[in-house]
Amino acid sequence: MVGTKRFFGWSVAWSAFTIAVFAINQGVFAFAPAIIGALRDVTADYRLPFALIAMAQLLAAAIVLLGRGTRLAPSASTGDQERRIEE
Repeated sequence: MVGTKRFFGWSVAWSAFTIAVFAINQGVFAFAPAIIGALRDVTADYRLPFALIAMAQLLAAAIVLLGRGTRLAPSASTGDQERRIEE
């Protein structure tokens, strides 16, 4: 199995990236209930806040699925090593 650092090709900046992701996640987790509640107060319904959340999740999935231009594939010579191929 490929290590995450090698998969993304970010072995040098991995710790800084991980810290940034965790910090952003914690900020979103902390303020999301307040934002959803404020939107519910404005619209008197939960449909708009949950629709926005669903759209954000779909956008994130699309970025993950379509954002990478390269992928790693098993090398023909050895099973452990991998080579980068362009799509």
